[in-house]
Amino acid sequence: MLSADAGQRGWHDSSPEGRGIVSELLSLPRAARRLGVKSQWLRLEAENRRVPCVEAGKTFLFDEQALTEAIRDRAAKAPFENARNEESEKST
Repeated sequence: MLSADAGQRGWHDSSPEGRGIVSELLSLPRAARRLGVKSQWLRLEAENRRVPCVEAGKTFLFDEQALTEAIRDRAAKAPFENARNEESEKST
């Protein structure tokens, strides 16, 4: 069973076979600093569900590993998307 621990920001697996912290959840400002982006950009991405997050009221929390993987996936697709956009601009 997953439960929050008031002593740490994160989720813990309290099942008999639990292995401790499952993942640390980062606040929006902290996640933005780790990624090197503006908080406003990350908030917009979260509000539009373009990055993985957990919404707790008006607060967004981010799993660092999931967020990093999602950004890397988007970056890997970016050259293809940019090339496609350039082709469509040339044809108009």
